[in-house]
Amino acid sequence: MIYIYSLQILSLNSHHFEMYNSSKFEILSKGKSVLQTHRMSQFSCFKRQEKEKTTKT
Repeated sequence: MIYIYSLQILSLNSHHFEMYNSSKFEILSKGKSVLQTHRMSQFSCFKRQEKEKTTKT
């Protein structure tokens, strides 16, 4: 589980970096907050998937 989560963070970081490059006038603090909310939604989505797995079996 930790391995998958770390992979998600890596992909999120690279995605954020691309976004920052495409708009160089973007404010970093704004980008950070966006990244944090994205990370939280990713994690909650992952948790939900785990719950569905346990209910199926």
